[in-house]
Amino acid sequence: MLLKVLVYGYATGVFSSRQIAKKAEEDVAFRVLSANNFPNFRTVNRFRKLLRGIAQRVIFKSSKGARYWASFRLGARVSSLRVYTVRNK
Repeated sequence: MLLKVLVYGYATGVFSSRQIAKKAEEDVAFRVLSANNFPNFRTVNRFRKLLRGIAQRVIFKSSKGARYWASFRLGARVSSLRVYTVRNK
């Protein structure tokens, strides 16, 4: 529930946890996404801190996977700093 509310809040330009909590009570779209639950701003802030660590790991792993699959597609081995072309034998 909170993930949907945070993503929608960021998409609509609401970044403050206090504003997100206020919108969850007043705005119909936020109310639908939060399933008529009204999270406290402290709850939103704690979830955001928890999500920050998880999001960093997900982005790091997805970038490693993208680098790995790009090497097959481009015919190159991609290092963290250099790109080495692979010859067809």
